[in-house]
Order: sequence, then structure tokens, then C-alpha cells
Amino acid sequence: MTYQFSEHWGATLGARHFDYEVEEFDSNTFLGAVLRVNRRVATEETGQTYKGALNYTPNEDMLIYGQWAQGFRIGRGQVQPSTCEAIGILFPGIDSDRSETLEFGIKSAWLDNRITFNAAVYQTDWDDIPVSVLLSREPTCNPVLNAGKARSQGVELELHARLTESLQLDISASTVDATLEETSSIGSKGDDLPGSADYNASVLWSTILPLGSYPSFARIDYNYVGEYFNSIEGVGTPSGDFSEVHVKLGVTVGQANVDLFVNNLTDEDRFYLGRIGHSQAFTDVSARLSYPSPHSGYQCRLSLLRIVSGALANARHRSVLSLSFFVLHSLVTGIFRQ
Repeated sequence: MTYQFSEHWGATLGARHFDYEVEEFDSNTFLGAVLRVNRRVATEETGQTYKGALNYTPNEDMLIYGQWAQGFRIGRGQVQPSTCEAIGILFPGIDSDRSETLEFGIKSAWLDNRITFNAAVYQTDWDDIPVSVLLSREPTCNPVLNAGKARSQGVELELHARLTESLQLDISASTVDATLEETSSIGSKGDDLPGSADYNASVLWSTILPLGSYPSFARIDYNYVGEYFNSIEGVGTPSGDFSEVHVKLGVTVGQANVDLFVNNLTDEDRFYLGRIGHSQAFTDVSARLSYPSPHSGYQCRLSLLRIVSGALANARHRSVLSLSFFVLHSLVTGIFRQ
């Protein structure tokens, strides 16, 4: 429900009721051996969440707001892995977690909407936040457990600028401090939450290229991901702490599109959360031709060339010439419409 006090002031109030019943059956086999069959895990939850916001619009190009909102995410049953059972470690299902977020921000447009600037500062208090906890390395026992109370405080900035009719610049940056608010069996007060990088930033530069009568463009993406860990203990190989640059060039000839991609232009070594031991340290160059069918609404994509070069443990170079057709119907995906 929204109420407009005056030309410049407005307020919004909202409420949501939920009643969830989730039932899952889990089966698992390993090398032909049946480890478990149709093990039932069930979760039920009923409750309400609320939201309130106050908006101030000094003019049609600016919005200043403050809002408070509750969040809810239903828990789930958790099947006991055989590796944990083998060493006598048992753990409960994952309880539902709740959050309360307080946010203040501004959204603005300048110079006839050629420049937009948005900023927000927020604080989120989490109850029973689920985190991955390493209880044993040999054998591996790494369940998800509720970690009690946590708090996340951060700032987000966005700038979108149409510098000329053909040149676009987008910049975004964020910083966040996400930590436990109390000491428990999961961790100590002040421990960083897993998967939370302190700093992130991105810059996108795109332009329309003069290539005769053929529409063409160039795009450069820069991304920075701060360092973070996969576990609340903060041990092992950290993820993040890398920068990467991607380049894309494209041209349209008739109905055909030709695109050239260069991923990780600077050959940066990258390590990702959730991919154990997965490190990427190579540059990937590929070209693609796509052409829509004139009658059926299908699209054909031809991978012209892919060259991957760089170093993982040792320098390696390989070239792949492949012919691939991907056919998707426009009525199903809505992506490849004529």
C-alpha cells in the first residue's frame, strides 16, 4: 500500500503471509553401490514479513529514500553424508533464516538522463544464517549449519554515463563488512562470513564503431573481486583477489552477426569459490557467427574459432576449430526472435 502525502513525499507499507511445506526425497549411489534410497527430509514454516519505506522526490530526476524490510528464507532438511556418519558426526536440518534490512539511498538523473548516479548504504541483521562449516578433513565432513546472528553493512555506488551518442561508460563499486554478531559452536564474534568479499568493482566501456554501413561495436569489461574464503574458519586457499578484463567486438552484415570475444585479456590467475582447486590462468579467444532462419524463428550459431593460451601448471597452447549448431525455438526462450 502506497500513500502520497504531497507532491514530494510518499510512504509504502507492505505485509506478506507465508505457509510453506517442503518435502524432499534423497537417493544416492556410488560405484554401483546403493548408499541410500528415498530418504525423506521435510520442512514446514508459517509466518509473516513486513516492509516500510519513505520516499522524497525533490524533482522528477531525483529520489531520496529510506526503507526497512524483513526477509525470510525457508530452511531444508539435510541428509547425513556417509562420510560424516562414519566418524560419528550427526547434525540437524537447516533452520529457516530471517533478516531485517535498513537502507538509505539516492537515485538521480542528470543532463537530460545522460548521466545516472545511484548510491545506497545498508545494514542487514541476519538470524540463523546458514554457513558451510568444515568439521573434518579426513574424511571430508562439510555440512551447512545455522550460525546464529550475523550483520552485514555496506555501501553500493553506480554511475551510468552516455558520454556521446556512441560512447557509454558504466562504473559500479561496493564494499561490505559481513561478520558474526555472537560466538557459538560455528565461530567467534567478528568472524567474516564465507563467500563475502570486502570490495568489488566493475567498469564497462562500450562504443559504436564506424565500419562503413555495417553496424558494429566494441565493449571492454573490467572486474575486480576482493579476497574471500569458502569457510567461516578462514583457512585454506582464498578465492577472489583478482582483476580481469574482457573484450568483445561485433559487426552485423545483413542478418548475420559476427562476434569476437577475448576473455581474461591480461592472463590473470583466478580462483573461484565453489570450484575446489579450480584456478584459471589463461586467455580465451573465440569468434562466433549467428544467423537467423528467415522463416522458422530459429537461430543458427557457428563457432568459427577458439584459441586458449596461457599457463596453469605449465604453459599450454591449443586451438580448437569446431562447428556447432544450437537451435532454440523463439516461442520457448523468447531470446532468438526475428
